[in-house]
Amino acid sequence: MKLVAIKSMTYATRRLEAGDRFEASLRDARILIAIKKAQEVKTRKSATVGSAALEIVTTATTDGGATGEVEALSDAVMPES
Repeated sequence: MKLVAIKSMTYATRRLEAGDRFEASLRDARILIAIKKAQEVKTRKSATVGSAALEIVTTATTDGGATGEVEALSDAVMPES
């Protein structure tokens, strides 16, 4: 489990400072969290760009003449099916 140290400590022969990220077994992680030495790293889920949002970006930027960049972006984000 991915954790971040809340307080300075030693874990698995490594000296960790507050803010250091490290991996621990599920058992160790539960103990470290319970004694408030670490907390689980919160991961953000990436969002995908919907076609409606892509249409707005394309429409807004085509008036300025930047269509080539927008088309390249739209191909990378939303490949044609």
